[in-house]
Amino acid sequence: MDAIGVDKFTRGVSACVLTHAHTDHMAGLTRALESRQQMVHCSRDTLGLLAATGKPTRNLVAHPYYSWFRLTENTRCVFLESNHCIGGTMLLLEGAQTRERMLYTGDMRYEVPDEVPDRLRKYLRIGQSPARWCLDDTLVHHRALPDRRQMCDEVLRLVRNTRGLVHLRGELLGQEQITAALLEAGMPVHVKGAEPHARMRYYLEATRQGSLIRGLVADPADARVHVCKYQLWDHVYDLRVHLGVRWHSEVAKLDPDKHPVVKDPLDDRLVHVAFTSHASGNELRGFVRVLGLTDKRRIADTVKGCRTGIVRI
Repeated sequence: MDAIGVDKFTRGVSACVLTHAHTDHMAGLTRALESRQQMVHCSRDTLGLLAATGKPTRNLVAHPYYSWFRLTENTRCVFLESNHCIGGTMLLLEGAQTRERMLYTGDMRYEVPDEVPDRLRKYLRIGQSPARWCLDDTLVHHRALPDRRQMCDEVLRLVRNTRGLVHLRGELLGQEQITAALLEAGMPVHVKGAEPHARMRYYLEATRQGSLIRGLVADPADARVHVCKYQLWDHVYDLRVHLGVRWHSEVAKLDPDKHPVVKDPLDDRLVHVAFTSHASGNELRGFVRVLGLTDKRRIADTVKGCRTGIVRI
């Protein structure tokens, strides 16, 4: 039996995989790469994103989506699109001897199950469906959550109704889609910091929106929207936008699906927007249904519950 380190970069595992380039999944990655203690497998866009932001990539091995590769002598793997972020991947693992399959979704979100790509369904079709499923249950307690495209429109509406400067909290993960929507609407955006700026440029190029890069302004005085940590600016903002579901729910004490945009009770210039790249409970149920999983007993573990980061197959 192989022990696969998923976003866990340590000795004593058969192989390591990086599911996506968000900082909360990269603890120990730099040390592992620089010490050459383990080769780390990832998607092509994850490698490209890390290279664009100046991270070490020497011992990273990149693979395309939908193409089997040998992860260890006893286990092969195929990367499937997670729809969580640029380069985000799910793992479909198969034991060479037993032919048993396991799907580890990692962080993922498909708002509409019918939009799951046909190529992904091909690998998970009935008859070859994994014997075990490990699902993203980060926000499963929310039965429904607002669509990301809907939330992009809400942020655009907020910004258009504000005359002065707007602050978008840039330390939050997954705000690239919102920033791209602002750029597409013709609003000049300044992204604070060399690494976040490089990350945004790579996102636009990889998603075939390279023409929007000209909207990223170098001088913050020319910007309509500032993407940054709030503490880094002395500006007085007419509107501050905080993206996320947990904070939104805690502050507003409301259902994010029914109240996707709320003002902070302590600061009327601060607005909380229920934007997330994690699946809701209803979306997870739709995802497994469209892929043919009918036996709930095969859901052997959850991503949130797999705190060790070690998957055994």
